[in-house]
Amino acid sequence: MTSFRSFRAAAAVALLLTSSITVAGTVKYIEVTSPEAMLAAKENLVSTFKYHLRGAQRYAAAHGPATTTERAYTGFRMEWAKATAAQVKYRWIDSTGRPRTTLYHGLSGRVAAAALPRETGVPVPSFDMPDWAQYYSDVNPNVYARIPDGEHSILEESMAGDSTARLGRGYDAEMRALRTIERDILAGNIPRGGVIAAWVSQPPCQACRKAFQIFSDAYHVNIHVIHLPAYEPGATGDVRLFQMTKNRMLRDFHLRVENERAGKIADNFCPRM
Repeated sequence: MTSFRSFRAAAAVALLLTSSITVAGTVKYIEVTSPEAMLAAKENLVSTFKYHLRGAQRYAAAHGPATTTERAYTGFRMEWAKATAAQVKYRWIDSTGRPRTTLYHGLSGRVAAAALPRETGVPVPSFDMPDWAQYYSDVNPNVYARIPDGEHSILEESMAGDSTARLGRGYDAEMRALRTIERDILAGNIPRGGVIAAWVSQPPCQACRKAFQIFSDAYHVNIHVIHLPAYEPGATGDVRLFQMTKNRMLRDFHLRVENERAGKIADNFCPRM
């Protein structure tokens, strides 16, 4: 039954994408409404949230009991429960002509190091974790979406005079994913002219919509942004699926970290979906 639903979900998504744009430099927004597309969205977004939660779990386990006090955990849980997730798939052609896909995992809000402060009280940037590679595993095709301080960016320069976009440049999941793709393009890791399918857990804000268009124009990329409807407390049905799953995973977080520190859980253990 699950495999059949997944097949229908994949078919629904393929229809959404193939019935859309073909002109380079175009951005199309698609709100998920059908049960099949909602299932596909949930699977992609839960995968990205789990990726980030596993990194936060490693960070907390490595930095002593202060990161898992009830107070620290409660603050972290409240922040990440509200976070927007964005899984951005960049499809491109390598030098041998083979199609490739790289997954960029973005999460909005403060990074784990800021949401779960260290025992030492050393200040940690809210936007980035300088030592992130110790906790977030970049195993092909997965990439941790981040924005290093002082990095050259066409997106940053183009939005510098837009006061409404100031917050989004550092905190938004979509912006973090786009800036990471931009970094890979400028470094020559991936080519320009690919295709993006961005799964987002809520409708993108105006700052992120502007960023998608700037990115599309600058790097000749077609972009499909597939997003869930806006979530409101008390929502019912499929709209609640992703939020309910996030809440369940976050409830497990505290116990998992304590067990991992005590050596009861292997390092590759992931929070349950």
